[in-house]
This record gives sequence, C-alpha cells and structure tokens, in this order.
Amino acid sequence: MELFALEFSKKQQSWHYNFGETEQNTNGFKTIIEFCTIVEAEFLIEYIDIHAKDKNNLSFEFIFKAKDITEKLLYKLLENSISFSRN
Repeated sequence: MELFALEFSKKQQSWHYNFGETEQNTNGFKTIIEFCTIVEAEFLIEYIDIHAKDKNNLSFEFIFKAKDITEKLLYKLLENSISFSRN
C-alpha cells in the first residue's frame, strides 16, 4: 500500500498527492493527512464534495473537521468489517 501526504492549497482550491517529490507544506500547500492511502484521500474528498456549502472556497477549518469525521467513519467501517468476517 503506497502512502503519500495529502495536501490542499486554499489559494488554488486544489488537492495534491505528495509522494515525496516535494517538501511538505510548501508552494502554498498544507498537509492534511501526512501518511495517507488512496482510500482515505478519496473518502475525504468525496465527503467534502457532498457536504461543502461552497466548494470553491474551502477553509482549512472545514477540511480538518471533515478529516476528523471521515477518520472516525473509516475506523468504524473497518472495525465492523473485521467483526463480520469473524462470524
């Protein structure tokens, strides 16, 4: 499983999957998840796309709240899938 830093630029309103090609938190990008999988990134971005009132003006406050929520949801999904596989 390949890990990367998921970064966001408020000025550009764009995401960057940083696989180590640049230093984190540079060029106007801020790290949202330091060790991220593609599933975590896509889940977070999709959640934001669904819940953001203004998709063209995302704030870091909103993104980090969404990150906390999606981390809890993914943990619960993983926890439930493990308990289902034991039955």
